[in-house]
Amino acid sequence: MKTRARPTVGFVLALVVGVLIWGFVPRFPQAGNAVGATLADLTHRFGPPISGPNITLPHAGWEFVWERPAGVVVWTLRVEWNARPVGSVSQSYAADRFVRIRGLNISIPYETVARARVMVPNSRWSGP
Repeated sequence: MKTRARPTVGFVLALVVGVLIWGFVPRFPQAGNAVGATLADLTHRFGPPISGPNITLPHAGWEFVWERPAGVVVWTLRVEWNARPVGSVSQSYAADRFVRIRGLNISIPYETVARARVMVPNSRWSGP
């Protein structure tokens, strides 16, 4: 390789690495911030979702998806509700962020948060 080509190759390599690093900076806040939020709050913060409820899902939940492109990757925020999100009463119960690499169609999970109830038997209760 000629000495003139080395700085050019180094510059191109540094540029590619910089674009990759910039692309992998999350474009959405933590998924825990979306759990418990209403659809109106999320629409106000992120704009309208790119996809609405998916009726063909095997469970009865409602799912909305937001995407933000960042160079060669696309960041996705998916938020789920147990029931139809109507008004300010219905709050989401699960949210996850993941990143998809364009061209390769590979999705990499980044963070998943869910709110759940845990039923624990009380062995000290003797009953009436």
